[in-house]
Amino acid sequence: SEVVLVRNIVRLNMHPAEEYRVFAELFKTGKNHTQIAKMFGISVRVVKQRLALGNLDPNVLIAYEQGHIDGDCAKAFTMVKSQKQQLQILQEYNGKPYADYVRHSITKASDKTYNKDDNAIQLIGYQAYVDAGGQVIDNLFAYDKTILADGHIVKKLMSERHQAIIDMLKLRFTFVDVQKGRPNTVDYK
Repeated sequence: SEVVLVRNIVRLNMHPAEEYRVFAELFKTGKNHTQIAKMFGISVRVVKQRLALGNLDPNVLIAYEQGHIDGDCAKAFTMVKSQKQQLQILQEYNGKPYADYVRHSITKASDKTYNKDDNAIQLIGYQAYVDAGGQVIDNLFAYDKTILADGHIVKKLMSERHQAIIDMLKLRFTFVDVQKGRPNTVDYK
């Protein structure tokens, strides 16, 4: 029964990877985040973290159990949505990557990444980025560390936003001079 399962997890000295698998199994049987949180007396956020870890590629979890990767590295793998990609990254680093390697592998195709609170995102709007098809990578283990991985979309939206501001200024002023090469510089009279 579920009560026995909860007691065993609390009582047994399980490797964290095995605990994560149990959370994933509970979720697959129809338990939602809130129900699992109540069963274990933990927050919904912790349940989501453990579920993300429990849904890692089985080879990643085995590497964690065998000590080839540490807990931080396992957490970094949760930002890789596809188990196929997780396995590719694990194999790319001969089964022993560090967390920073995993994070770099996620964003290496992008010319620049942004956080949700970056000035550029504040100017263009997070929703505009998402609506434009921008890739969002959530890090469940860090507060406010959502990574926006498509730098080219941010640049395009920034250019459009700047042009809209320039066009608005041209309606009001007789002279508007945009200085190329000097970011955020517009002279008007």
